[in-house]
Amino acid sequence: MKKFTLHLDVLIVVFILFVLCISGNIYQRKIHSDLHKQNISLITELTNEKLAFIEKKTLLNKCESDLEIIN
Repeated sequence: MKKFTLHLDVLIVVFILFVLCISGNIYQRKIHSDLHKQNISLITELTNEKLAFIEKKTLLNKCESDLEIIN
């Protein structure tokens, strides 16, 4: 029967890889969170710009119809 031996250097390498994987995931989660907040901010800004555009377009159409009535 073969005897199973566990080497200390293998344990150290596995532990270092585990720590690197966990820290990498935490870093990616932070980046994802920051990008998500930026995306929500940009969506809100775009919505506000669209509403302002629609408001100005409506006002322009009203002014054009008033000008046609005057002429």
